[in-house]
Amino acid sequence: MYSGSVNHPNTAYEVNGNYVVYILSSGRHAGHAFGAPDSLAAALWSVAYSGYLRDSARLSKALSKIAWAIVNSNNQGKRQSAVEISNRGDVVGATASLGP
Repeated sequence: MYSGSVNHPNTAYEVNGNYVVYILSSGRHAGHAFGAPDSLAAALWSVAYSGYLRDSARLSKALSKIAWAIVNSNNQGKRQSAVEISNRGDVVGATASLGP
């Protein structure tokens, strides 16, 4: 067993020879001291997915500002609203005719 000290440029460290250190690396490439963590692929995916969710929320918020809904309590009102909307020639997009 080794006992003594290890000299660092500015400090001397005492070494305890009663302990053993075993370093195990997985996913290590030639010439690399340590391997890549298994969670690296998940970290990259989570960054991409969070961007997708953020963009999707922004799109939904923007679309909600231009969406229109017509709510009628009876079938006659629904039919009349549908006819009025279909007869307009300057309508861009779509309108939902919903029940009560």
